[in-house]
Amino acid sequence: MTTARRIADQAKAAVSLLATTLPLVERAYAVLPVSQRVRADALPAAMVATVLCVIAGYATARHSFRGLEVGWTSLVLFFVVIVALFGFMDLIPRGDRALYILCFALFGLSAASFLSIRHEDPDAKPAKATSW
Repeated sequence: MTTARRIADQAKAAVSLLATTLPLVERAYAVLPVSQRVRADALPAAMVATVLCVIAGYATARHSFRGLEVGWTSLVLFFVVIVALFGFMDLIPRGDRALYILCFALFGLSAASFLSIRHEDPDAKPAKATSW
């Protein structure tokens, strides 16, 4: 692995970890339609869930070939949660904390999965084909 590729991988991992600060940013700018009490109560859980999902997304994408599938699935689920937060919050009794936490966790999982997708090493020799 070249030095440039190693630096790029480390930069992608650092950007993935920055996704864990998104609950703090949302708390400061209050974009999602939840009360301040929900933000204050759910902030530690949202931070922990986001950290765990970033780690899971990074590990899945770096150590398997499922990073793209995990990234797209979690991105679609993230958009479903956002639509539920903005469109149907009145119909979901006491679901605001769970959706708030799930929103950040899915975003972190998606970002880490997309940023950590494993690419083929251009210096590696292709494996010989085996015929049976």
